[in-house]
Amino acid sequence: WCYFVDIYYFPIYLQDIRGWSPIIAGVIQLPATCSSSIFGVLAGYINSKTGHYVRCLWFGGGMWAVGTGLKILFARNSNIGLLVGSNLIQGLGIGFTFQPTLLALLSHTDSKDRAIVTGLRNFFRCFGGAIGLIVSGIIFKTILQNQITKKLNDNYELVHKIMYNFTMVKDLDIQVQDVVLDSYLYSFKIIMITLTVMSGFMFALSLFTKDGSDEDDQEEPNHDNDENDIAVKEYSSIDEEANNNNASYIEKFSSKEIIEIVSIEEKSKTV
Repeated sequence: WCYFVDIYYFPIYLQDIRGWSPIIAGVIQLPATCSSSIFGVLAGYINSKTGHYVRCLWFGGGMWAVGTGLKILFARNSNIGLLVGSNLIQGLGIGFTFQPTLLALLSHTDSKDRAIVTGLRNFFRCFGGAIGLIVSGIIFKTILQNQITKKLNDNYELVHKIMYNFTMVKDLDIQVQDVVLDSYLYSFKIIMITLTVMSGFMFALSLFTKDGSDEDDQEEPNHDNDENDIAVKEYSSIDEEANNNNASYIEKFSSKEIIEIVSIEEKSKTV
């Protein structure tokens, strides 16, 4: 939800509110994309070295919420450093969240179910993004229309033209342009506030995530070995008892009788 909605509405701020070209908007968006990839690799390295992922998950959730929250401070003339910095922090959070989340799912499932869990994780990620875009679109459009209608004194005809043809705004009076752009910025901030709340909620939930590595280290006792040990002991006791019985049985005979018995056994073997 937060990921897809952010990468959709941030370029709207850059192009519609700041008036920059799509190329410039894409360049400013690069810090979030590149940093999330780099920090995702770093998170995987840390997980493999330490054997624990929950700390990366906590750190990533917190940074994601902070990066999204910084976008609430955006204005119509915000410094480029704030734009790039918020994207870097958000990319840091995204990189440290996506990788550990998958590890958390796999560590708490059986090996036979991991393919299904991975597929469901990707499905719900895309499904949540689709639902988030639909809901955010309704919120954004409703707030924008209400703001413009209120500030333009219920000029519904002009509001209708602006809502369905934003490019005409640059041909309007400066005062009307300010009203429309301020309304756009206000609607954008509402979306960012929503995403910040959801990111904070995600961070709070991550604090209850248990590290699966601790559970994996605790091996189940091997009952088969115990049963084998018991069987060996029983066989040894039976064999020892049989030897004792044979010894006591042999003691009943004299040496001469024993020799005769052995010779009879040898003859029977040759026959």
